[in-house]
Amino acid sequence: MTDGNGAAEGGEIRYPTRGEVRQAREAEGRGSLLTLHRTGGQAHVRNLSLANLATVAGLPRAMQDRILQVFNEAQQATPRALSWEQLARNQARQLRLADALCVAGFLKPRLVFEEADLDGDPHTLVVTDLHPEERLRYFNICLGNDEEAAKRLEPFPAPAVAGVPVVPAGAAAAAAVGPVGAGGFGV
Repeated sequence: MTDGNGAAEGGEIRYPTRGEVRQAREAEGRGSLLTLHRTGGQAHVRNLSLANLATVAGLPRAMQDRILQVFNEAQQATPRALSWEQLARNQARQLRLADALCVAGFLKPRLVFEEADLDGDPHTLVVTDLHPEERLRYFNICLGNDEEAAKRLEPFPAPAVAGVPVVPAGAAAAAAVGPVGAGGFGV
């Protein structure tokens, strides 16, 4: 057991070996299991981090543009909600970004923006099928704003489940996804 700074119980400092670090990166590349408390079940998700620009750079161009657009809208908004209308606009903006991250990050069930993008796979859902709290929790994990929820993610098992590819780490992870349906990313 370690404290938040890597020191073992009793105050001993434990330094990771290169093998341990590589193992951790490999496990991270496989993704994680996110419990969907409101929807039920679990989701296999990528470990996206908007703090790592390589993650965003590896996303499809349309997804990068959508994320940048929502960030620009948030930047132009007033810091505090001056009215209920402003509060509603801010919340809608945050949900649009959460939806974009969920579509990019969920491997199974796979998420799409619109019903027109459903492909007949029973494990493909419209992003709004998930409860807003679950979408916002994944959003906050990706932003690094919910360390407790991030710690509760379970590593995806080492042997990949049939039909779900092992996801490489970094920019290659997002590039491996390819386009996300003909419906685009508009909201």
